[in-house]
Amino acid sequence: MLTGVLCIYIVLVMLFKGFVQPATILPRWCCRCRGPSGAVHHPNRAVDAVDDRLVMLMGIATKNSILLIDYVILARRDHGLSRWDALLDACRKRPGQS
Repeated sequence: MLTGVLCIYIVLVMLFKGFVQPATILPRWCCRCRGPSGAVHHPNRAVDAVDDRLVMLMGIATKNSILLIDYVILARRDHGLSRWDALLDACRKRPGQS
């Protein structure tokens, strides 16, 4: 799992051409996956090495974070919005996802 996270971080660094934006995406995994990982690894259930549902959830959370941050970067660059206005606009465009 750690190798997968490292590979995703490297790809994000290349995508965003920097180290700060990918570092803002990684903490979201902890927030998004903490509850479901507890449900998946219930004490009365056999634990698989890698549970498909948890991996899919990490992918969905990552995709959402990438879309939000990419939109903020484009809004700031192309439309000249401030950081706060770009964040609010990105959250309005993807309601319930922030």
